[in-house]
Amino acid sequence: MTRGRFKSHWKDDSQYKDWIGEVPGDVHKAYCKFCRKSFDISNMGVASLKSHSKGQTHTKLAGQLNNERRMTDFLTTKTGEGRSGPTSQDIESDSQVPSTSSEQPTEKGSGAQGKTFFSSQAVFEAEIRWVMKMVRSHFSFNSNSDISNTFAQMFPDSEIAKQFTCGATKSAYLICFGLYPHFKEQLIEDVRKAKCHVVSFDECLNKVTQTEQMDIILRYWSEREGKVAVRYFTSEFLGHTQAEKLLESINRSLSPLDPKKLLQISMDGPTVNWKFLRIFQEDKSKEDPDAPKLINLGSCGLHVVHGSFQTGERETGWKIGDALRALWQVFHDSPARREDFSELTKTARFPLKFCATRWVEDLQVAERANRSVASCDGVHPQPQETSEE
Repeated sequence: MTRGRFKSHWKDDSQYKDWIGEVPGDVHKAYCKFCRKSFDISNMGVASLKSHSKGQTHTKLAGQLNNERRMTDFLTTKTGEGRSGPTSQDIESDSQVPSTSSEQPTEKGSGAQGKTFFSSQAVFEAEIRWVMKMVRSHFSFNSNSDISNTFAQMFPDSEIAKQFTCGATKSAYLICFGLYPHFKEQLIEDVRKAKCHVVSFDECLNKVTQTEQMDIILRYWSEREGKVAVRYFTSEFLGHTQAEKLLESINRSLSPLDPKKLLQISMDGPTVNWKFLRIFQEDKSKEDPDAPKLINLGSCGLHVVHGSFQTGERETGWKIGDALRALWQVFHDSPARREDFSELTKTARFPLKFCATRWVEDLQVAERANRSVASCDGVHPQPQETSEE
């Protein structure tokens, strides 16, 4: 019996061309671009394609792709029609969405058909604006579980509110597959314009996924903002965190950027990170012997700066850290002392917690301590109670 083989004309067939692909080195398999996996066609031939296209997973992913194309149409500028995609300033802006009720329907329809098309676009824009508000205000997806009914009751005269459907699942989809790729592409374009950039990464346990989450941060000069920008780029989720695994994840994440513009890698101090840095440098030298070497500021540049401040404070002998720590401890978990302090000083601002390993970030702690001490000046210059000494 002849085994089924991949036919090149399948890629021109309207039923399969959007998702079918060849498997290099194996003519008895086909590759699905939607499901991102290969499947056997040796027994059923073209019938295997029809069977696969009717599968639950494939059907679901195909539907998501169609919605993503609608999202792309909304976010992408088109000549003569449509609108430009929202920028990062849209998220920070509290300005109202421009009213579209006065605009005329497009030529895609007239009368009832044009009104239906226009309404769907207006509703879709409202949903996009709402999920952008969710991101900016850190709303949970479940907070949208009954938002459609709420809006419909709040705005009974609004056609957009009646058609607004943006529950938890849809909100997650719009953010993850619509806004996230759009703003990430904007970030990549902004980074590419810079002369150089710095990459920072750190790994910690994600208790929800029970994996090591490695967050990757970019620092660069932003032409768009006219200042040094520090932006979250992406996250990698790992099991084992050997140097080779870190290298593979970093290279995969940074693939859209120019490796020649990488100036420095910031990291903390485990031995595995030093091995990663050594391997990274070696691979970079092999690919391009003339490539500049990365600037080495130690295991963590931020820790170096904090440590410098700590050493300087220790050499003065002023014991600033002990004083700031003691001020916070006096009022920590002590409602009685807080009440007495508020009554005597007529203020409800208490000393902040001091961190001995983050000196650069303790400016607010020192300023609050100065105000707290100043507010007590002349009230009780010589307190008699031990707890206030």
